[in-house]
Amino acid sequence: MLFRKASSLTVLIILLSSPLFAQETAPLEETPDFTTVSTGFGDILAASNVQVKMRDETTIALDIYRPAGNTSYSTLYAAGPFPHGIDMLTDTETAAGPVAWYVSQGYAVVVANVRGTGASGGDFAFFSREEQQDHYEIIEWIADQPWSDGKVAGTGAGYYAASQWQMAIQNPPHLACIAPINGTLDPFREWISPGGLSNNAFTNDWYDRKVRLANAYSADTPRLVNYDMRLAQLLHQGFDDYWRIRSSVENTQQINVPVFAIHDWSLARTQPGLNSTLRALDKLNVVNKILITDPAADTPLYQDTPLLAQELLPYYDWCFNGRPPDSSFIEVPRIRYLAKGQNTLKRESNWPPGNVRHEAWFLNNTPDGNNNSLATLNGQQDPGSLEISTFSSAENAARIRFVSAPLAQNLEIAGPLMLELYIASAFADAAFEVILHEEIRPQAPLTTVSRLPSFIAAPMQTNEAQPGADIEDLIIQDVMVSMGMLKASSRARDEQQSTEFSPQYALDGKQTLQPGQVTRLDIAMRQTSYRFSAGNRLILDIVPVNDGSIPETKATELVYHSRRYPSRLWLPVARVRQQATPIPLETAAPPAIQTDLQTDAEADRQQTEPELEDVRQFFVPR
Repeated sequence: MLFRKASSLTVLIILLSSPLFAQETAPLEETPDFTTVSTGFGDILAASNVQVKMRDETTIALDIYRPAGNTSYSTLYAAGPFPHGIDMLTDTETAAGPVAWYVSQGYAVVVANVRGTGASGGDFAFFSREEQQDHYEIIEWIADQPWSDGKVAGTGAGYYAASQWQMAIQNPPHLACIAPINGTLDPFREWISPGGLSNNAFTNDWYDRKVRLANAYSADTPRLVNYDMRLAQLLHQGFDDYWRIRSSVENTQQINVPVFAIHDWSLARTQPGLNSTLRALDKLNVVNKILITDPAADTPLYQDTPLLAQELLPYYDWCFNGRPPDSSFIEVPRIRYLAKGQNTLKRESNWPPGNVRHEAWFLNNTPDGNNNSLATLNGQQDPGSLEISTFSSAENAARIRFVSAPLAQNLEIAGPLMLELYIASAFADAAFEVILHEEIRPQAPLTTVSRLPSFIAAPMQTNEAQPGADIEDLIIQDVMVSMGMLKASSRARDEQQSTEFSPQYALDGKQTLQPGQVTRLDIAMRQTSYRFSAGNRLILDIVPVNDGSIPETKATELVYHSRRYPSRLWLPVARVRQQATPIPLETAAPPAIQTDLQTDAEADRQQTEPELEDVRQFFVPR
């Protein structure tokens, strides 16, 4: 459950995180040279690559944008490793947000190149302690400028969002609030090594392309960024002090400014999930709220000006103007989330919602009498199920696909998902990715369907036609709902940070497999809210994966699903509330209605751990 509580910090974390409060920013040697720039939102005063000295004489380059005139303004501050110049005013992709639009709303905007990027001095080191301390000094420098009214707020998405959490932990006196969008507080677990596997999409796509190549080929400030992220990962394969410095989760209770986080349900590998943000909000003792929505098809969330006008502007107005208790922002519930599949915005005071209980969907593999078997996903174990499933290769990709029967009624989930999986391998390690889909089967020819939801993936042709429908008019849609991954040797939980169905992996050592013995893996999947519609099917894919750290096994692993080894998918199923009245803010949610199915599932979940079993006889010698 999402609840507020403070956790103790170790002396090490305090020492690594504390800013250098006693050291002041060196004064700027000359006044920034502002020029007038015409934009679609009117004239803007801009100053590029303004150099500000830090405590160690390193200079940080700032781009400053403000409304035309001599008035002082509240300032939005963003800091990241991306090169930028005056073209940021027309860049509809920058994660700093719609800078020119923000200025048109009456704010100054300051965008910093962190150390070792753009025109800034020093060396880039991916959220280094020095980089984090720079935010304190820059914010205080901004507050001292004649065009600033002394009030600063964080802004931006991705890296910019992670930087906001780090600046807030230091509590610069003139920081009013932060508003991280699609951010992370745990870069190692959510970006670098989710589930103990190297996230090559992040390293290769995000870092190499958006940071190193972008800086090298910058038209204004070309430079080589020497930081080797791959080498850092190889040198620090576990969550050690190196990554602990770069994590903000354990320090969030130090924050004394309001937080309004915005996130979407994206499953992109270069975007973090919600875990660290939700854990951080739990620890805060200040006003904190979150909006979780669906990824937009055309406009990134952080560039969606109608959404930002509706959500962020009231928040910034509240932050900068004395935080009045009767503002429209204060009236907003603490948690709002889009329930995908029904496109309904729901309101809660805690996460997961109070009407959610986890239910088990069992993996089965039932013989059909013709020397074939059918891998199914059921609400109960099939007594006739085979004990073991093996991976078969389809289109050069090994996987096992478990498919449910068509749903008799809608199924709504909200919260953390987890696959309890029993496997055996002939080798000392293995890794798996699991993906949950909804298979949408139209009940009528497509020509009679007015419009399919925007979140549905590209259609696939099917040969199954409903009565009275033309085959060519029917399609089956496959919607990805959630996914997760885990390397078996990284399966150890951090018990202090984990909940029953939301494991947090310690990632501080390796637990190798005993070849040929059954081992339980609890695979955390991305939290979500989704409604599966009646008549559709649930599909669970289990895929062996390899990030290069595991010997090639050619999918010799076995998946177990039996009474002794009950592999099962735990879904956070939403129940009908006992009361139809809204839940007041800051109060506990009412208890959910209990059902026999839920009671049985909990009883199964609490059974003792199965013993290891020698299954070497099932493997073909290499």
